Amino acid sequence: SEETANAGPVNRLVRRDGMPLPVTARLQSVSWQGRAALLLTARPEAPLRGHEGAVRAFAEIAAAAIAKRWQEPDAGVWEIDPDAWTHSRLICAAGLRAISARHPAGERIAGWLTLADRITADTTANALHATGRWQRSPGDERLDAALLLLPLRGAIPIDDPRSIATLDAIEHELTQDGYCYRYRP
Repeated sequence: SEETANAGPVNRLVRRDGMPLPVTARLQSVSWQGRAALLLTARPEAPLRGHEGAVRAFAEIAAAAIAKRWQEPDAGVWEIDPDAWTHSRLICAAGLRAISARHPAGERIAGWLTLADRITADTTANALHATGRWQRSPGDERLDAALLLLPLRGAIPIDDPRSIATLDAIEHELTQDGYCYRYRP
């Protein structure tokens, strides 16, 4: 189980334009499966008033883009070569679940949740290592420390055997002298 202790208050972040944004945030010392880490979480004190329509439109555009393109190889700042990256796919599933939980869209919610489950099932079928942990992509069996974010973002439960197997493997294979490598070459 996850245990947390408040390690310090954070009550404001600064936006890119220099304006302060009041937030409820905390820096936590987290223990997950007996391992210590720090986690910063933050959310605005109040909804961004006057932008509800834009937020709703963005959520619908994001969900539609995921529905249309989730099966395509992707690349970006961190993953230069196009592939079916496990982290990318499951973060899309987490995003669909988050949109469904916070966006009152009636019948669309069921479709978004079904798509999130479909993405998770497909990724499990194609990117779960024989040892039960996640691997970088269907064609790359290496570990990737970014896969630790999956349960923290709501892609899969934190106590899911895949999460625990991934954490164990990363601790064993990617940590050294108190450091954690993103992945090994």
